[in-house]
Amino acid sequence: MPGPKKQIVSLGAGYDTRYFTLKAGILGDTLADSLSCYFEIDFDEVTTKKAMIIKRQAELSKHLLDVKMERGGMDLKSQDYCLLGGDLRHWPEVSNRLIRAGFDSK
Repeated sequence: MPGPKKQIVSLGAGYDTRYFTLKAGILGDTLADSLSCYFEIDFDEVTTKKAMIIKRQAELSKHLLDVKMERGGMDLKSQDYCLLGGDLRHWPEVSNRLIRAGFDSK
């Protein structure tokens, strides 16, 4: 019997590709299968560039379903991946955006 779905939040994610490594099955299928959503947060400038790279690279974008670009390309959201621009020094704002993006704080 599978366990509960898991959320991962990567703060200051930069150009990390761990989500795509998980989805490719390189780290095994157990975590990828139990993943509800993988959230990444970094400065707007970083997430804008990362979102463009993801959209342009078929090897990365093939893992995303129902992709939506928001906030002028600073945010990228899909079924189980969410890239959010935000300054961690302004945590109340960032945490509110995380919750609006689907993070389950319970």
